[in-house]
Amino acid sequence: MGSAVLIKEEKRVAEVILNRPEVYNAMNYQLVYELEKAFLELSRKPELSAIILSGAGKAFSVGADLKYLQSIIDDLGKLEEYIIQINRAFNSVEDCPIPVIAVVHGYALAGGFELMQASDIVIATEDACIGDQHANFWLIPGGGGTQRLPSLIGLYKAKELLFTGRWLNGKEAEKMGIVSRAVPKEKLEMEVQKIVSNLLEKHPQTLRYMKQLVNYGFKANVRANLEHEFSVFLRYIQSKPAREGINAFIEKRKPKMEG
Repeated sequence: MGSAVLIKEEKRVAEVILNRPEVYNAMNYQLVYELEKAFLELSRKPELSAIILSGAGKAFSVGADLKYLQSIIDDLGKLEEYIIQINRAFNSVEDCPIPVIAVVHGYALAGGFELMQASDIVIATEDACIGDQHANFWLIPGGGGTQRLPSLIGLYKAKELLFTGRWLNGKEAEKMGIVSRAVPKEKLEMEVQKIVSNLLEKHPQTLRYMKQLVNYGFKANVRANLEHEFSVFLRYIQSKPAREGINAFIEKRKPKMEG
């Protein structure tokens, strides 16, 4: 079994790469465990000025691995452990004192969208597919999406995206304030390098204190409510609608109402 998360370092910049390209970087337990481990390790390196977070292959991430979730859905202990680890991983990105630049191409959906929200700067391709999409398969967020998204774009816009499951392209997401910048895919790497070069001109300690201050009030409010999201998710995920939604996703069909 290979690494589900790769780390590269060059001078004062690190890159964390989600590495399950064969499943569009769907997040099983191994991936979210290694993701947390990577960010905890990098957080202890005071010389770093930026961390790039990206996905291998054709996508940033399509979110939770629903085949894995289906395999543990009747084991409450494993289910709790998995959702707790998802939140630990995403919180480690948000807690990391180093600025994190999420580089989004292809899909950033459901849990991938939630991971994106835990980053500091988001650069996306104009044709990226970005959205919560849980509701499309009768599921609800369990990785912080109900708490971070309203804080980022406001309650009404967040509810519209959460309730409808609507996908946005990169340009629409930029207008809504979900991504920092949307660029043509051929210019993605150049745009990321421009931001990295800018950050390298700043003292790493300045950036750490700046991030701490900006996140102080925002993070406190979000974290206070994540436990409620977690408890509601666990109550709901074993319900008939949620099971039908997972089955429908795996079978590549729309979920069906009973009767």
